[in-house]
Amino acid sequence: MAEPAYQLEPSEAAQILLERRRAREHLLPFTQYTKPDFEAARHHSVICGALEEFEQDVAAKRSPRLLIEAPPRHTKSELGTRRFPAWALGRHPAWQIISTAYSADLASDFGRDVRDIVASQEYARLFETRLRQDSAAVNRWQTNGGGVYVATGVGGPITGRGAHVGIVDDPLKNWQDANSETIKESQWNWYTSTFYTRLMPGGGILLILTRWAEDDIAGRAIATEDFRRVRLQAIDEQGRALWPAWYGPEALAKIKSVTPPRQWEALYQQNPTPEEGLFFNR
Repeated sequence: MAEPAYQLEPSEAAQILLERRRAREHLLPFTQYTKPDFEAARHHSVICGALEEFEQDVAAKRSPRLLIEAPPRHTKSELGTRRFPAWALGRHPAWQIISTAYSADLASDFGRDVRDIVASQEYARLFETRLRQDSAAVNRWQTNGGGVYVATGVGGPITGRGAHVGIVDDPLKNWQDANSETIKESQWNWYTSTFYTRLMPGGGILLILTRWAEDDIAGRAIATEDFRRVRLQAIDEQGRALWPAWYGPEALAKIKSVTPPRQWEALYQQNPTPEEGLFFNR
């Protein structure tokens, strides 16, 4: 229920209306409106800007491809896999979204989070999109505008589903999977033969991950299609931390000191092929 505006000072009411309008139009203000404790940083603006352009391209049926590469615990999933689907469904209630992760349990957790955002009072103040009354499952639910959200693990069944937006969030679970040719080949076969074929005309693919291997889904995807890449390194070429408020130089130095070089380069620098001395050239 909306706040009774007559109890507010005119300036306060105007500020509330402005915040709501900004939340409807832009992803970062939407995130801050629906999650007031979110601590925004510069790289969040970069991610949200790319996601907003992606949404516009899907709406225009331009078949966009977006790859977001970022270190662990830098909120890439919060923005791309939780907030973005909810925001997009508010703006496009009839869209169909398929969201996948390395396991069905994790995908269902994302589905529950997105569903709860759409069902929240804050969301109701922004959009007319609502959950259908008979939509209770966390891994598949519908909107009152005909939209559908489906969550499944990478490799899971999505035949018969359509997608204006297809999301793959961290398909590889750990270093063991990243070094398994069998798992990587199986995931790529699923991506090309099942996931990719679910796209609606002009639909978009959104890959959100921490890099584990040069031949993961992201590495193979950018070798076959023109992806826009948002590549965020924990430490840039000037030695600056990506998110100094949370992971400053000292914290990153400590992480680096206990992380094998190959894993540091892949996970934190989004460079799954180390520069020298870690494995033989092919």
